[in-house]
Amino acid sequence: MQKFILLSVFIISGALTCQAQGSVAQLTSENMAFFTVSVDGVSLASDASIVQEITGLKEGAQYNVFIDYVSPEFSDVRTMMTLNANGGRGAGHYIFTIPSFFQNEMRLESFVPMHQPGMEVGGVDQMSINMNVGQTNMSISMNSNSGQLSTGIGQQHQAQSSISYSSQQTQTVVQPPVQNTQPQVVYVVGYSGQIGCEKPVGVDRFERMMERIYDASFSEDKVNLAKQMLRTNCLVIEQLLEIMEEVAFDEGQLELAKFAYDHIYDLENYYEVFSVFSFSSSSEDLDEFLQDKY
Repeated sequence: MQKFILLSVFIISGALTCQAQGSVAQLTSENMAFFTVSVDGVSLASDASIVQEITGLKEGAQYNVFIDYVSPEFSDVRTMMTLNANGGRGAGHYIFTIPSFFQNEMRLESFVPMHQPGMEVGGVDQMSINMNVGQTNMSISMNSNSGQLSTGIGQQHQAQSSISYSSQQTQTVVQPPVQNTQPQVVYVVGYSGQIGCEKPVGVDRFERMMERIYDASFSEDKVNLAKQMLRTNCLVIEQLLEIMEEVAFDEGQLELAKFAYDHIYDLENYYEVFSVFSFSSSSEDLDEFLQDKY
């Protein structure tokens, strides 16, 4: 008899427990580079990929995330991931993008709640079990809305068992993905052409970059330092021209101009770099480079 009681309680308790689902976060590398991920210092047991999925996350919580790129070409990323799209009212599925030119945070593409508040597992709101074994009667009832479980044992003379369910149909309503409502920022006044990278660096950050370039003693050092900065930063064409003017020779300017092509926001203004060169041969070399790009 005790085995029947324990088994029944275990089944119902499991039904209550399965209601508590954790949120899921899917991270995608915009630059299509393979990476692994760690959350709060714990490395996930998964192979490197351009997409990683993190499960069992708590809605409303904030996590330290470390993106470890396999290729040394890309700088690793440390950032905070906050799960609050549902206001802490229930778990959901988050889809984040790791921008190619990462600055401060990942980009939330969408959020879909796993279930609506008040909706329970399988649409069953109340369940009761009556078991008659020998001369002993046992009843177990569960209200899934309140999470309450009650049991009772009595005596009777007939052996029978019955299970009954009282359910109410519930309708699952999936909310549309959360749209980014941030105001549009104008980085280049009047520009509406092709964009080569996202979110160019601000004035303060660029000034700090230029201070380091000013401090470099030789033209070659300035080029190498500028290339290191460009790997993880996006510039507008005016910023690139200012850096190129700090490089003394056409050879270094040409090398920097080619490297910077994939890191320019207002790409259709790229033609302005031709004005920096002193020799026509440099312009011809860059023109051949650009023809291969199209």
